[in-house]
Amino acid sequence: SVSKLFIADDLLMGLSQAKRPLSVEDRRQLDIMLRASDDFAADAFWERGGRNAVIDRITKRYGLRGITAPYDGNWWNTMSTTADLVRYYDMLLDGAGGLPTQQANTILSDLAASAPAGVDGYPQRFGIPDGLFGEPVAVKQGWMCCWNGPNQVHLSTGVAGSDRRFAIAIASMQPVDEATARDTMTDILKTMFPGGRI
Repeated sequence: SVSKLFIADDLLMGLSQAKRPLSVEDRRQLDIMLRASDDFAADAFWERGGRNAVIDRITKRYGLRGITAPYDGNWWNTMSTTADLVRYYDMLLDGAGGLPTQQANTILSDLAASAPAGVDGYPQRFGIPDGLFGEPVAVKQGWMCCWNGPNQVHLSTGVAGSDRRFAIAIASMQPVDEATARDTMTDILKTMFPGGRI
């Protein structure tokens, strides 16, 4: 689901280059995709952007070497590294990835309004939100069951701090139940920052 960041970025860049604003419906779909990880909205924007071409444009603009387009054309199989996700956030914040400030703020505002649960009911507070409870955060979470066997894959990514100073991306892959996998992510942050602040 973290690849929804790239789908949103690519959509907003295209609209910016065409000098067209987001339509009311596009804004509604973008909000629910980023805040509550809606797959149907992601599907629609992914198709509109040319599927794997979305990832190709993002990796080129941001110089992301560890992110690859999905082998089967499905956005949820985009492969990424935590290092590249931190690089993405850093370049999104300072404009080095090319996305204008207004459009970058659209993404970050949605991430700051991340819902407690996704549209599918899956809890989204693991990792950064619950681990850095003393900081303002803007996050995009990701999860997938049964990758390469019984493994639970979870990612917690985003920015933290009142000035959005800290870009963070953590990931885990464990052959455990979903709740344990989520707790692992939160425990990582609580161990590093026991006061809930960086």
